[in-house]
Amino acid sequence: MHRARLFTTRDFERFDYIYAMDTSHYQNIMKQARSATDRLKVDFMLNLLYPGKNLGVIDPWYHDLKAFEKVFLQLDEACDLIVDRISSNLA
Repeated sequence: MHRARLFTTRDFERFDYIYAMDTSHYQNIMKQARSATDRLKVDFMLNLLYPGKNLGVIDPWYHDLKAFEKVFLQLDEACDLIVDRISSNLA
């Protein structure tokens, strides 16, 4: 089952971390930010792996099967880092 929805301004209240997959999503999210606090919650997903590079996740649909594997591995590793970040904040 897949679920998706549009980002809303209320998400700044609901979430501590907001990760954008590409530049257009990042820009759209930042336009909705109401304050510096909101903007501090937003980052590029791949900045977890490549800090400060502001790289977007490629859309594998327009590439071969190896691209799907590459995206999966990148996101898997980035998600592990998110878990580590949250776990260390709870300790």
